[in-house]
Amino acid sequence: MTRTGMANLILELRSLGQAGISEFVLDTTTYWSDAQLQSMLDVWQTRNYKVPLEYITNSGVDYRLPIARIERAGTDSGFAVLDSAGVVVSPTLYAVNYDARVVTFTTAQNGAYYSLNYRSYTVSNAVADVWGIKASYYADSVTWASDNHRVELGELHENALAMESKFAELSNAISYSRRFRTDEVNWYEN
Repeated sequence: MTRTGMANLILELRSLGQAGISEFVLDTTTYWSDAQLQSMLDVWQTRNYKVPLEYITNSGVDYRLPIARIERAGTDSGFAVLDSAGVVVSPTLYAVNYDARVVTFTTAQNGAYYSLNYRSYTVSNAVADVWGIKASYYADSVTWASDNHRVELGELHENALAMESKFAELSNAISYSRRFRTDEVNWYEN
């Protein structure tokens, strides 16, 4: 069974990996169930704790999420907004627009410090893994011709290898992150 907060990431992985629900069967295992795709994403999961939310100046209520590809709030998602004392803020006091990467509180916060616990995922690595498994499945595929009929199944294997390589390269692209000092008493007020 999949976690409720993973639906958006599973859909993205299914789309980028062109992973149909019953694409192929090996032994008695049918590929690709949501649980299989979630497991592939979990391999590339990073757990993040007390990452400061960025206050959006003059909004009074809005804070920016630090990253886009996160597991959304749900049962066992690890998603939690924390106040300056590290206490979990009730989800009834805010709403999250994951696509816009914004947390909006129901009342004015005026720049109060908040942080976030969440799980992030390197989706491109999981997509490369999907294409790698597809390439191994298609490795037996051959191109053959008979009379006036030609079947080019070998191209499935070549395409899967090319896609695996493409998404693996995306994973190795240069990235950056913001770092915050936590060894100063009022580090979050600066």
